[in-house]
Amino acid sequence: MKPIDKALASICGQKDINYTAVADEFGCNRSTLSRRHRGVTTSRENITAIHHSLLSKAQQNELVNYINRLSNKEVPPTIPVIRLLAMDICKTRPRKCWTWRFVKAYLDRLNHGFL
Repeated sequence: MKPIDKALASICGQKDINYTAVADEFGCNRSTLSRRHRGVTTSRENITAIHHSLLSKAQQNELVNYINRLSNKEVPPTIPVIRLLAMDICKTRPRKCWTWRFVKAYLDRLNHGFL
């Protein structure tokens, strides 16, 4: 875990926060800590994930619901079908490996009880 993440976890739920003391304790920048805690900025990883995601969360849920409906009717969709469904939802052609990664993430969430 990065120092900024540790610092954010330590101040979670506190009312009167001394950002300078917490930043010094965890070895991170005081202004970055303050902005992240107040929700003014986010990490680069979060921004990258948002910009590189083909589907929004709502669109992903729509696709998962459609996959579930097909599976409940005992017609599990194939990878090409899922790719076409995604293309229909977002009006953009998914990259070559996108469908495989989406299906893997879907199965991981399913196996861990998140769906």
